[in-house]
Amino acid sequence: MYYAATKFLLTNEYLVLDNVPALTIPLKYGQTLRATPRVDKTINLTAHDHNNKVRYTYASDIDKIQATDLASMCFDRLQQNWYISHGRDLQTHIDFDPQRWLGTSSTFISLVAQRAQIEPFTLYNQVCSWSWYDLACAQATTPLLYTRTPRTITPVTLSDSITQHLYFVYSNQKQSSHNQVVSYRQTYPQWVSDSIKKEFTDMTHELIDNQDIATRQRILTHHDSWLATILDRDRLVAELPRTKELWIVKPLGARWGDFFMIVSERQSQDAKQICSANWYKTCLTRSDIAFEKAQK
Repeated sequence: MYYAATKFLLTNEYLVLDNVPALTIPLKYGQTLRATPRVDKTINLTAHDHNNKVRYTYASDIDKIQATDLASMCFDRLQQNWYISHGRDLQTHIDFDPQRWLGTSSTFISLVAQRAQIEPFTLYNQVCSWSWYDLACAQATTPLLYTRTPRTITPVTLSDSITQHLYFVYSNQKQSSHNQVVSYRQTYPQWVSDSIKKEFTDMTHELIDNQDIATRQRILTHHDSWLATILDRDRLVAELPRTKELWIVKPLGARWGDFFMIVSERQSQDAKQICSANWYKTCLTRSDIAFEKAQK
């Protein structure tokens, strides 16, 4: 069985596309793949959700693959490069809600690449045009500092004094990362200056190295404010008034997307109760996501 982990992107969303190092963490949630040989030349994929219900199926003769979606594009690329020459029954399972966009696509690509024994970034580059940090997390066991070009993946340690004050809250809405990337590229094709890149790089390193909660709050406030200015959008905290008076709030990944991060000195039970009272039913702590032991 093959396994790939999902992820959270903590810093430098969007700017990671312009080669700014981003802090990202693998989660304990992920996707598995089992492959069984067939006697014919059929690729038969059945994908199951976190409730073990079938959420997607695909079947095709190897020689007749039509690249119409992510799965078929992966199989098409493998077939063109002779990585598959006979049939397989493929079963995938995710242990997270697919509506929350934690990484069904990136984990699937990682799984297929593992099974084919090829470099995962090569396959990813042929079927996607995103930042690739999520693929870096798929086989990680620790937080990472990820740079797109030249691709650099550096394991880092986040101390308990940092992570015990972090909460990850589902915003009750979805954003397409692909659409957000396209919009960012259309609006800001290549204009991010070296000085801006350096400032965001320094903020990320300071966040990793500093253990004082007040300093971390200052860093994340400045990060969100500066990025909102670049994107010409209000700060996320301005759009979430129910949390404004309590915590420092920062989005994760796509702007105003699935999850946002809270930095708070409150105990986890208090934080979860307050989030729940304000309609945010999913509030995850460090132990909930257990990224120190993400790899299964």
